[in-house]
This record gives sequence, structure tokens and C-alpha cells, in this order.
Amino acid sequence: MIVEARSITKRFGKFTAVDNLSFTIKEGSITGLIGPNGAGKTTTMGMLTGLIKPSAGEVLVLGKKPEAANKDIGFLPQDAQLHPQRTALDHLTLYGKLKGYTKTEAKEEGKKLLQLFKLQDRKTGQLSHGQRKIVGIAQAILGTPRLIILDEPTAGLDPGMAHHLKQQLLQLRKKATLFISSHNLAELEQLCDEVIIMQEGKLIVQEKLKTFLQQQNSVAITLEQAAGSFVSILKTLKDATVASEANTLTITFSDKDKTPEVIAILVKNKARIRSVHQASLEDSVVKLVHKP
Repeated sequence: MIVEARSITKRFGKFTAVDNLSFTIKEGSITGLIGPNGAGKTTTMGMLTGLIKPSAGEVLVLGKKPEAANKDIGFLPQDAQLHPQRTALDHLTLYGKLKGYTKTEAKEEGKKLLQLFKLQDRKTGQLSHGQRKIVGIAQAILGTPRLIILDEPTAGLDPGMAHHLKQQLLQLRKKATLFISSHNLAELEQLCDEVIIMQEGKLIVQEKLKTFLQQQNSVAITLEQAAGSFVSILKTLKDATVASEANTLTITFSDKDKTPEVIAILVKNKARIRSVHQASLEDSVVKLVHKP
């Protein structure tokens, strides 16, 4: 395991941000960290990097305390700050030197990353929000550290830039382990092997993504009309719960899958079905952590 979090707790005064959290991250994996606002995700990432000290418990990265493994860790904070008067290459060169490169080596690594992300070397104060985010990501992956931790990496990126970044992250998994927090669950579903789900500072799920989705035993049915009017009709089903949003029904079965029975009821009641598929990661997480 590249990361072991052992019963870590973080308190800020009387407030407990992370509460007795234990999990592991396998080397070579892409793991998504998921949870609502205030779940403790950013604090957890801070403890993995050594920037935040646990109030109790311990974190090991490559068998060492994070401070001793910092050259093997790349980190993108949620709101990475850059000096507006320094260029993108200046930032990358400085960060490379802090990671142990010579100035020449760091500058060459920085140039490769600017080229990789098609970014011009301008003062960061002249860059857009999305371009500054890319500089922060480039800092995190410079030198391909063994563990790369990214907090909301695609927030503020345009679709083209976000797509390009996802392709680069999938390439990076051949050389590094990625730990990514994002509210874009469709994106995490495309990237991740495993998910860790937190709520109110506690761990509620750590599972392989495929296994987690299968365990939810849910189906999403998209209609060509508003779904809300069909909820009461489907509530006659035994061992099933029904939710609706816009034109999508999400049905969760507590026992065996009754999708054919659901479809028959909908057709009988003149529903126009557009698609039927396994509930997405977003559907499953909303159901799990946003229960009424």
C-alpha cells in the first residue's frame, strides 16, 4: 500500500473535521475521494501531504511519515496560489528545485509540462483562472512523484482543457498513484478504480468502483417526459425505493432486480422510455449521502 491512514482524527478547537478515519490506497491505482461539502476531504488530503498534523492517529506514505516522503508526493490544493508577477515557468522551475532538481533540470521539466498542456509562458497574473489551475496541476505532477494528490483538479477548466487533463491523468497512472477529490462524479466514474466516500468526517465506503456500483442494485430510467408523476405509481412495488429528478427515475431494489416489472408498469401507464441503465456513481452517491 502506498498510503495507510490509521484512525486519523483532526480537531479544530471543539470541531472535529475528520473522525477516526482509516483507509488504504493501492500503488498504481486512481482513487476518488467523494463527499458533500464539509465532509472532511480537504483536511484529509492535507494530512496525507503532511501540511496538516492529525490530532490523533497516523498517516504513512511509502511506509514513512508524509514529511519524510514529501519528494514522492505531488499536491494540488483546492485553491492553489501563484505569484502574479512570476511566469508559469518560474513557478515550475522553483518547485522543481524544491523537489531536488538542479535549476537547469527543473527548467527543462517545466518546459515539457508547458508544452504538454499547451500553455504559454506568461506571468500568472495574465493567465485565466483555468490556465492558473493548469500551472498548479503541472507543479503537482512535475517529476512524476509516486503519489499525486489533486483537490478539485478540473474545477474552472473549460471542457476541452478538462478532457485533455483526464487523458494525461490516465497516462500518468502507468507511473504514479493518483488520489483525486472532485464533485464532478461523472468524471471520477471515468477515471477511478476505487472510491472512498466520506460524510461528516467519517468513512462510509471504501470499495472498488465497479463493486460499489453493483452493490447499489439500482437502475436509472430516463423518460421523454417528467418523471415525478410516475413515482406514486411505482411505490406499489415491494422491496424497492423510487426517486425522481427531472426526467429520470432511480429505483433501488432491496432484494432481487425487478427492472422488467418496473418497465412493464411504466409502459402500461404510457411512459415513453428513452433509456435504461445501471445507476451512475452520481446517482448512487446522492442516494447514499443525501438521504432525506
